[in-house]
Amino acid sequence: GGTPFYTYMWANQDSVVSYSNILTVTPTVNSTYTLTVTDANNCTAVSQPVTITLNPPLNIRAVTTSYDTICPGTGAIINVEAEGGNGGPYTLTIDDGSIVPAPFTITLDTTTMVHITLSDMCGTTPVSDSILINVRPNPDTLFTTSEIAGCAPFSVRFMPFHTADQTLWEFGDYGFSDALSPTHIYKDEGTYSVSLELVDIFGCHFYKTYNNLITVYPKPKAMFETDPQLTGMLDSEIEFINYSTGAERYYWFFGDNDSSLFENPRHTYRRIGEFEVMLVAESDLYCRDTSIRNVTIQNEFAFYAPTS
Repeated sequence: GGTPFYTYMWANQDSVVSYSNILTVTPTVNSTYTLTVTDANNCTAVSQPVTITLNPPLNIRAVTTSYDTICPGTGAIINVEAEGGNGGPYTLTIDDGSIVPAPFTITLDTTTMVHITLSDMCGTTPVSDSILINVRPNPDTLFTTSEIAGCAPFSVRFMPFHTADQTLWEFGDYGFSDALSPTHIYKDEGTYSVSLELVDIFGCHFYKTYNNLITVYPKPKAMFETDPQLTGMLDSEIEFINYSTGAERYYWFFGDNDSSLFENPRHTYRRIGEFEVMLVAESDLYCRDTSIRNVTIQNEFAFYAPTS
């Protein structure tokens, strides 16, 4: 209507904001605008007021999780409480760019700060928040031992590196234990793999096998005979015949404060009595076995006493 040409004036409650026929505004508060149109004859028309109501800022009220400490490779449930903006539906974006619902489940292998960005579909300025999810470390070394090699029978104490609620040990010789820090005796020579399944105080399961961890050396067998076992002072030399196996070194103790390192020694006793002779046989790996026999040196009169 009216007579062309027209002039335009946009105004809000405070001032004139534009003389264009098109008005683009980015208010920071709720605002009302009116348009006044004037034609060539100075006739005017005023539009109905146009009120632009701004949405409130987006806000993340809370980020919570079912468990703030989880096991490696397991999931944590994260819930996000949001408000503001256009009132929803909202979009939640996490670090890798994935869009997730609320609540959502995230699977982690290491302790991670999870960042969440909240946006709506109305162009409201996005906001972010974060939550730390602790992941129990997956240890490279699960346990240690007091020793790893020795002679049969070989006693070994096993000790976990981590605080455990439950343990199950497998010693490689068909032996098992559920003790926290057990001691196990290996009776036979050989090489043994050891495994530990551990459940920590958070319920996390860890399992580790160390192949060929324990080496048990063979034990020599000490054996000997005496020739003779009973004799008198006139012929008090005793021959010791060594039948030991698996040994490289021999330590003889004759019971009269004398000793020898020979394999098959001879020894002369200087007094009468009963003497405990001990042979210690030692292997090339320093494993030992002991054998003990008694020899008797009698008074000659008792040794040769006639029977009639």
